[in-house]
Amino acid sequence: MSLHPKLFRHISENRILYKIYFKLNLNLKVNIVEYDSDLAKKLFNNEYLDYHSEFFRSGITAIIRKWLGNDCDLSPETMSHIIASEYQNKITRI
Repeated sequence: MSLHPKLFRHISENRILYKIYFKLNLNLKVNIVEYDSDLAKKLFNNEYLDYHSEFFRSGITAIIRKWLGNDCDLSPETMSHIIASEYQNKITRI
């Protein structure tokens, strides 16, 4: 698995802060550090890459929200695996 669970560990360790953040309906922007743009260009015929990137960010945010709603019931490693499998390893590190 290439996706590092560091983000999910941080969220789990600070879940009250993140729950408040989401409850206040503030806009969380997950920073995607590495995005395989060459692979994305191939998969999406080099079209609308900014929309695909935004879709990934929104999906990750939704998954984080759901995980917090379940009181971080899964391990950070499991969450990293879920993200990696959903995004077919297009994202290598968040």
